[in-house]
Amino acid sequence: MSPPLAVRSRRPAPAPAAEWLAIAAGGAIGATLRVALGRIVDLGDASPGLVAATLASNLIGAFALGFLLGRLTVRPTHPLLRPFLAVGVLGSFTTWSTLVAEGHRLLALGGAAPALLYGFASLVLGLAAARAGLGLGRAGGGAT
Repeated sequence: MSPPLAVRSRRPAPAPAAEWLAIAAGGAIGATLRVALGRIVDLGDASPGLVAATLASNLIGAFALGFLLGRLTVRPTHPLLRPFLAVGVLGSFTTWSTLVAEGHRLLALGGAAPALLYGFASLVLGLAAARAGLGLGRAGGGAT
């Protein structure tokens, strides 16, 4: 049986203000990375239904979060690292709301098939990416 994802460190819990600042700092970084990825993947107006940047950010984020949580199950670390990376950086890098808005846009532009395919692919590929990251994080967790 796999260890639980929520591993409690033996270190004292951070003060609420420190945790909020860690999340805010991580959020600024994640949001900036999300915008940068969008600009890198942007293919202009040639394909208005293209959702590659959102799909990429969500899949990268799912893999990274899986890796982080897997790593923390075998190697707990500073108590502010998880809120900084998981909630701040990855929470603002990934985007559920944009996925839903783009799914709605696909529905309006091309009907149910493209919207359903996008939603299904996002879910299935996201779960696969998270599982791969989790396995890799757990496997590499004992290294120094």
